[in-house]
Amino acid sequence: EVSCGVGGGKVTGGPDAWGQEEATTGWITRLQAFNFGTRDRSALCGQYRAGIEQVLDAAAAAAAIDSVAAPPIAALVMESILHGAGGMDLIDPLFQRTLMRVCKERRIPVVLDEVFAGIWRLGAEGAWELLGETPDIACYAKLLTGGLVPLAVTATTEEVFDAFNGPVKESALLHGHSYTAYPIGCAVAAEAISMFRDPKSNPNLEVVDAATGLPLDWGGLGGFGAWEQ
Repeated sequence: EVSCGVGGGKVTGGPDAWGQEEATTGWITRLQAFNFGTRDRSALCGQYRAGIEQVLDAAAAAAAIDSVAAPPIAALVMESILHGAGGMDLIDPLFQRTLMRVCKERRIPVVLDEVFAGIWRLGAEGAWELLGETPDIACYAKLLTGGLVPLAVTATTEEVFDAFNGPVKESALLHGHSYTAYPIGCAVAAEAISMFRDPKSNPNLEVVDAATGLPLDWGGLGGFGAWEQ
C-alpha cells in the first residue's frame, strides 16, 4: 500500500500474502522515490523480487501440469506509476521497476497502458522513462491531441514490430484502434506534441541532472504537482 500526502509518501504493510513482513519505507521528495541507485539495494526491493518470483514460479508450475486449466502467462499488462482506474493512485515505482525487470528476465512481454501517465503528464514523454525500464509495447491516447480529437497509438520495440511485419495478411496485427493515423488527428497530434516539448508552453517538463541522470524536478502542474499538494 502506498499512502501519499503533504510532505511525501510511504509504503507500509503487515504480514502479506508472500509469507513475510513487507518492509516499511518512505520518502520526502520525488527524487527520493525515484532514486533507484539507492532503492534498488533496499530490503523492500529484495522482498518485491522474492514475492514476484514466487508468484511467477507458481504460475509456471501450474501451467506445466495443466496448460488448459492454467495457461502460461502471456504478458505483463499494467498502468505506469499511476493507477488511473483506481482513482489516480500512486504505485510504488520501485515495485513496478522490479516487476518489469523480473518479467523481462523471464522473456515475458511487458505491455504498459500509458493513457493516463504518458505524454508528459508526469513530466517525461513516457512514464516508463521514470522507471528506467523499457516496455515491449506501450499504449497512448487522449493527450496525444491534447484531448481535442480522438487518436490512439500503440508503440512497440523493433522486435515486436518485426513479428507482425510480413507480406501476407496472416502476419499482420489486424485489430487496431478505431482512431489511428487519420489526417486530422495526426495533424493535431503533431502540433500538440510540439507544444508539449516546448518548455515555454509546458512547465511540466522533466529536468534531469546531467551528472547522475536522475530526475531533479517534474514541474508543478502535472500529476506529481497535484499529489504534492
